[in-house]
Amino acid sequence: MKKGDILTLDVIDMGINGEGIAKSDGIPVFLPYAVDGEKVKAKIVHCKKDMAFGEVLEIVNSSPHRVKPFCIHFKKCGGCDVQHLEYPYQLEVKKQNVLKTLKKIAGISVDIQNVFHLNEWAYRNKLSLPFGKKGDRVVVGFYGKSSHDVVPLKYCPLHGEWLKSLIKIVCDYANEFKISVYDEKTKKGLLRHLVARMIDSLSVTVVINGKSLPKAEVLYERLKAQFGEVALYISENTKNTNVIMGDTVSLIFGKEQKQSLGAFSAAVSPLSFLQVNLEVMQMLYDKAAESIEGDRVLELYSGVGLLTAQIASRLPSAKITAVEIVPSATRGADNLMRDLGFSDRVKNVCADAGKFVEAQKGKLPFDCTLLDPPRKGCDRAVLEEVKNSGIKKIVYISCNPATLARDIKILSDSYTVESVNLFDMFPQTCHIETLAVLYIK
Repeated sequence: MKKGDILTLDVIDMGINGEGIAKSDGIPVFLPYAVDGEKVKAKIVHCKKDMAFGEVLEIVNSSPHRVKPFCIHFKKCGGCDVQHLEYPYQLEVKKQNVLKTLKKIAGISVDIQNVFHLNEWAYRNKLSLPFGKKGDRVVVGFYGKSSHDVVPLKYCPLHGEWLKSLIKIVCDYANEFKISVYDEKTKKGLLRHLVARMIDSLSVTVVINGKSLPKAEVLYERLKAQFGEVALYISENTKNTNVIMGDTVSLIFGKEQKQSLGAFSAAVSPLSFLQVNLEVMQMLYDKAAESIEGDRVLELYSGVGLLTAQIASRLPSAKITAVEIVPSATRGADNLMRDLGFSDRVKNVCADAGKFVEAQKGKLPFDCTLLDPPRKGCDRAVLEEVKNSGIKKIVYISCNPATLARDIKILSDSYTVESVNLFDMFPQTCHIETLAVLYIK
C-alpha cells in the first residue's frame, strides 16, 4: 500500500475522531466520514509503517446509520465531525470509544451505566469566530480545512437563530464603517475574533489588535435593538498568537447580567469557562453531587468556582475546600461564594493542587475528592498525592477519555472504578464528557 493507491475497503470499526477504520493487508486505514459496516472506494493520501489515512471516493454499500448532514458547511467547518451519523448511533459510537480507550490505556473493563443526552441541535450557548475578508467585505466564519482562510458563516445549527442575527449585525457594522481586519502575515488590522455567549441575555466580546473599537456605540445600539439587554466588551490581543482572547476584557457598553445556571444565577465573565450545553451540564452536576460521599469535599482545579457552587447548591451540608492555582480565578470564586451565601461552607485556596495535597502530609481531612481538570488531565504529582491521602472516594469529571484512562491507570493500585456515566455535551461532534467514580481498595 502506498500514497495514491485506490482501494475498495470494508469499514470494520469507528475511531475516536468519528472516522471509519478499515484494514488493508493487516494495516489500519483511517477514513474520515466512513461508517462501520460500509464498503467504500478510497484513495490513500498518507502512509506510515503501521497505519494509513485515506479519503472516501465512493460509498459502494452504505450504512443504515448514515444520514444526510443537516448543515451545508459540514466537512468544510471543523465544528462537527459526525453529522453524517444518525444521533442514536453517534451515542453508541462515543460509548464504545470510551470503553475501548479505558480497556486499552487503563486495562479495565467497565459497564457504562448511562449516556445522558438531550437536544442534538441548538444547544451551544457560546461561539468564537475569526474575522476575515471576502473580496472587500468583512466576514466572520470558520477556518477552511488546513488553512487560516476564513470561510464566511451566516448560520450554525448548533447555536440556533440568535447567531444568524448577531453575525449580520456585526458584519454590517464592520463594513459600514470600513473597520480593518487583522492580517496574520502583516500583523496589521483591528478585528480579530467575535466571541459571544447567549443564555438569558447576550454577551458580546470583540477581540481587537488595538485599544479601542471605532463607533462601538453604534454596534451596541444595534445589538440592543435586536436582543434587548446586551453587554459589549472588547479584549485587547496584540500578541502574535493563536490564543483567541487577550489577558483582560473591558466592558464598554451595557452591564454584566446574571445568567440562570440551573441551581443558581451568576454573572459570567467572557474569560470564565462555562459548559456550552447548560441542559446536559445540569444532568452532569446532578450526578456528580449524587456521587459525592461524606460532607468534607476537596475540589482540585476549581477555576472560578462555578462547579463548586453547583455542588454546594445541591449538597447543603457539604464543606468544600476548592484549590485553584490562578489568583484572579480564586478571587472570582470568593466573590461568587459571597454572593451566593456559601462563604461559610466553601474555602477557596490559591495554590498548586499537587503542592497543596503534598503539604497535608498524607493526612487530608476529607471524605471525597472532586477532580475536574483541563483536557490534558491531572498532573501526576496530584494523583500520587491523592493516592497517599487515604481519601475514600474520587469523583472525576473529564472531557478527554484518553487522559481520564491514563489517570485511572495511575490511581488503579489504590482505587477501583465504581461507576462510569457519559454525558453528551457536544452532539454532532466526536467529543463526550465522562463522570468516573473511584473508590479506595
